[in-house]
Amino acid sequence: MCGIVGIVHLDGRSAQAATDGAFLRAACARLVHRGPDDERIVYAGAVGLGFRRLSIVDLPHGAQPMGDASETILAMTNGEIYNHRALRDALGGRDQFRTESDCEVVVHAYARWGIDYVTQLNGMFATAIVDRRQQQQLHLVRDRLGIKPLYLYHDDEVLLFASEMKALLAHPAVARQVDLRSVVCSPHAMWLPRWDRPTPAVFGSITEVPPGHRVQVDLRTGQVQTHRYWDPRLASSSIVLRSADEAVEAYRETLADAVRLRLMADVEIGLFLSGGIDSVSVAALARRAGAPPFHTFSVLSQSTLTAGDAEHSFEAARALGLPNHQVRYDWRSLSMTPADWKRILWSCEMPRADAEALFKYYLHAFARAERPALKVMLLGQGSDEFNGGYCRQWVAAGQEETWANFLAAVDEQVIASQVLALGLPHDGLQMGDPPRLLIARERLADWADTTPFASPWHAYREMYRQSVCAYNLWHEDRTAAAHSIEDRVPFLDHRLVELTYAVPEAHYGELFWDKAILRRAMEGIVPEPLRGRPKVPFFHGEDLRYTRRMMAGLLRADDGALVEEALAALPDELDADGIRAVLGGLEDDPEYKDVDALLHLVNAGLLQSMARAEQPLAAHDNPLPCVEVVASTWDGVERAVGLSMVERHAELALDSIVRFASGVVLVRWSGGDRESLDPDSHYLAVDAELTYVIESTLAPWVAFLERVDGRRTVGGILEEAGVSKKEIWKHLEEALEHEVLVVVERP
Repeated sequence: MCGIVGIVHLDGRSAQAATDGAFLRAACARLVHRGPDDERIVYAGAVGLGFRRLSIVDLPHGAQPMGDASETILAMTNGEIYNHRALRDALGGRDQFRTESDCEVVVHAYARWGIDYVTQLNGMFATAIVDRRQQQQLHLVRDRLGIKPLYLYHDDEVLLFASEMKALLAHPAVARQVDLRSVVCSPHAMWLPRWDRPTPAVFGSITEVPPGHRVQVDLRTGQVQTHRYWDPRLASSSIVLRSADEAVEAYRETLADAVRLRLMADVEIGLFLSGGIDSVSVAALARRAGAPPFHTFSVLSQSTLTAGDAEHSFEAARALGLPNHQVRYDWRSLSMTPADWKRILWSCEMPRADAEALFKYYLHAFARAERPALKVMLLGQGSDEFNGGYCRQWVAAGQEETWANFLAAVDEQVIASQVLALGLPHDGLQMGDPPRLLIARERLADWADTTPFASPWHAYREMYRQSVCAYNLWHEDRTAAAHSIEDRVPFLDHRLVELTYAVPEAHYGELFWDKAILRRAMEGIVPEPLRGRPKVPFFHGEDLRYTRRMMAGLLRADDGALVEEALAALPDELDADGIRAVLGGLEDDPEYKDVDALLHLVNAGLLQSMARAEQPLAAHDNPLPCVEVVASTWDGVERAVGLSMVERHAELALDSIVRFASGVVLVRWSGGDRESLDPDSHYLAVDAELTYVIESTLAPWVAFLERVDGRRTVGGILEEAGVSKKEIWKHLEEALEHEVLVVVERP
């Protein structure tokens, strides 16, 4: 992981230190975090190149840009070429390698095979190649899945490129104006994926090189062309899988090799361990490949505690003989300031940055502080998108969790998105019972300017292929780079992705429902309790409210300093009164549902403000807001944490007496015409209005509420109901906070 930047004069003028040095130096300074170990600036005809290096392979050597013997070919690469040793063998003695750096093979592979060299690479990369031979061309190439970023600015006179947008903003020609329309619309673009139409960048003057594409610049004429070099559907056409078992076996072998290749490093490697099958599989395969015990890092939050991720990551690490750091984030007392959030946001350059970016930013920070020599982190990212990890989440509540219902839900989303794109009401083209689309699918897709899908499964994987690049890989790259760490993602080895595309349709349900292809492949490799463990959300789910409260606290801090700065930066785009009103009303909703959308708009304004101020990426000099919980057993971790992550009412104790507040009644719907009500759920009515729903899964909480009478103590109710303090305490705290229950004053 490094940082690259370049300038190309499209009129043929030479790039020179006197005219272009200031931009290249300033741009490199904004990428120091990506490459703190070395900097080089080189001029080659009409092209100026800047490189910041994070040294991972061949530490003493490997400075970039690199050239061939005649220096007529120059190349620099952000990323890793995992199969570089095999490529060295394929290139043989015809080329003289001067280093052991993996990136040097790019120069010689291009010299041998021309631009088709990219089809030989297995890796994550954003590469710039200057060919000063007769054709005189510049090639900008981004890896197949878009793991490494590459941004462009292009006008009639100059083309600029860089690993991050903030580097391009160092050039005076680049407008520092946030495109708020793209900010609002881009989250919905994943439902209408088109790979010839890349996701809009945050700043309207900047674009990106799409994944699997290359940009070719004719240095003689200034002509710029974009070409697609990889399509997984076409690349998978040569793979023949005759049975589900054969697909599983091929998947096991390919994933094992993908993990083995990503252990390539001359520095310390770590792993983010969530407790789910994805990261556990990577950990187990790395150990089988001979990796020595490496340190693993896990998020310990209210959500991961409730969902079981924290416990399972702890137990997985112990089963595999790996050190595990449970890094605790306490939503109530996270010592973060608005300035801290701005630092994270400026690292991500992403209005959709949210709590996930916060967790990952500080998890990288903790890992680097705990293990200063660590520069590489393995992740389980990319499995859900291509193996069906989100299937169950698509099935509507109350429906049976089946492959057929999953496909129907995806199909409905595709149609709804296409109809919405046409500006029609949701039911404008569907009639009957059940509703049926009365327009040919191919015609609807054509009208909506999107891709027709032969199967809802194809729609699923294309939606998430776009989403993983536009969101997950984006924030993973930035939060790692902010701490000079390189993230590696074995599940996004292009061979593995192509293999999932090659699975025959007859086996879709058998292999892609709930990641069956991975679960079957890991038989005998991942311990059984973990191999079959269902997917749980990272922080979404039952305790999402705690994470949202944390983010709401940031927005309210210092009299709403973040909000006011955002409003000042985009006064004509944001409704100041409306945003302030929403901010003020956040606490009225126990779930804090409006926080996410509000945060994204505030982020856009903050990015605008920081771009105009030419904000540097400042080092994090405050104490880390997360701390490690150290214990030799999981029971010890739980004892150390206790209930402190939810307790916030000092006056509440087991000997407290509580009663319902005035006007509050616990009810259960038992009949009538209220079809929208769930007969299995309970409700809290406030002044005769059904205000809060208590789902059937919260039976311990219902059992507690049924016994609240204003006379018995909390401890007495728990004993009578056969319920533990742990099962209900967070709900009890919330009921008090929202004045559903009140503590009885003792005489």
